[in-house]
Amino acid sequence: LPDPRKGCRLRKLVVSGNQWSGFVPGFQACDSLETIDLSSNYFTGVSDLSHLQNLTFLELTNNHIPKFLENDWNLSSLQYLGLSNTGLSGLFAAVLQMPMLQTLDISDNMLLGEVPSFNKYEKLERLILGSNYFTRAGDLSHLRYLSYLDLSSNHIPSFLTLTMNLSALKELNLCDTGLVG
Repeated sequence: LPDPRKGCRLRKLVVSGNQWSGFVPGFQACDSLETIDLSSNYFTGVSDLSHLQNLTFLELTNNHIPKFLENDWNLSSLQYLGLSNTGLSGLFAAVLQMPMLQTLDISDNMLLGEVPSFNKYEKLERLILGSNYFTRAGDLSHLRYLSYLDLSSNHIPSFLTLTMNLSALKELNLCDTGLVG
């Protein structure tokens, strides 16, 4: 990584598929970063990234960072957040501020209960929730840009009434959800 004492002009950092461990650094000297891909490493936490005002893409898939969504950071430019297979568990409760978020992937975790409404993320276009333990559909009708929704491999036997209000929806994956009709 760049020496923080000398500054950093990086815009894109991809170090996926390595053996990094511990906490994801805060990249304090790299405030021009737009893309960070740290997928498939051994990270167990994430330092504060809210100073990265240009960050639009953050991929943390295949790490073990179960507390990531509990941070109250303001990631105001973030458009893509990949948290698939990161050990997220329990009820979904995101306090992250991501008003520009367009794609959220929290698949392959252990989230349960009702599918959240994602009220804070009105610009969502792609919502990937597959392979969790959701049992009820939440109200997503306010997500007027949502074009892709993946709820596969959850147990949501009655979902179809909710999708009728998603006018932008083009792709819907309900495979292996136990739908009864």
